[in-house]
Amino acid sequence: MVLEKIKDCLSTLANTPTNDNNKFQQVVKDIGRYVYHYSIVFYSTVRRLGQVEEEMMKMKVEMVKVKEQTDINSALIISNEISSLYIEYIIKPALLRVFGDSSWDHFYNKLSEIECEMDNCRLKGLQAGKPVDEEQLYEPLVKFLEAIQKEIKLSLTEIRFLRNNTNSLCHIRHKTVDEQYLLIEKAKKFKFTKEFEFTKQVQKMISSLEAEKASFHRCYI
Repeated sequence: MVLEKIKDCLSTLANTPTNDNNKFQQVVKDIGRYVYHYSIVFYSTVRRLGQVEEEMMKMKVEMVKVKEQTDINSALIISNEISSLYIEYIIKPALLRVFGDSSWDHFYNKLSEIECEMDNCRLKGLQAGKPVDEEQLYEPLVKFLEAIQKEIKLSLTEIRFLRNNTNSLCHIRHKTVDEQYLLIEKAKKFKFTKEFEFTKQVQKMISSLEAEKASFHRCYI
């Protein structure tokens, strides 16, 4: 629109007699006014485009974050399911051999009890202004886990985290042997992202479960 007006002014200027100074000056003023207006519109447009580009970049960053979090959540869900099978077929037999009790819940509660006592001892020491002997503090935990960790090569505290991290509403109950086999195959094909820190642990659990497939049975995990 503005460019058309400038074009009209130039056409008028070309047809203006050279001795008509008033008209000549008026047309030049009009051109100057239109050019100034056009420059403001152009600058505003460029600025708006810059703002739009900035907002689009922010949206792109947020979308990447959402995608990464979604991938991590998916990894946690399948890791939760694999850890449930691992507890059933690898850890429970080891618990029975070491403690004479295959209950994961009993083991979990005892572990939590020891950790709670450690926290209490640390806080009491800090409140009393006494230095905390970390080696002595961790001694009960190390002693409790020592025998079972010889049987289980993976970190039991990490397995506990993976087992408990996912909301129970997301946890799928794999009852039949075929359902458990399908879970193993699904986990083997799952693409863990580099942001997921437990990939190696989950892959090791899958390998151990593959070796125990013959012992799979119907259960409510």
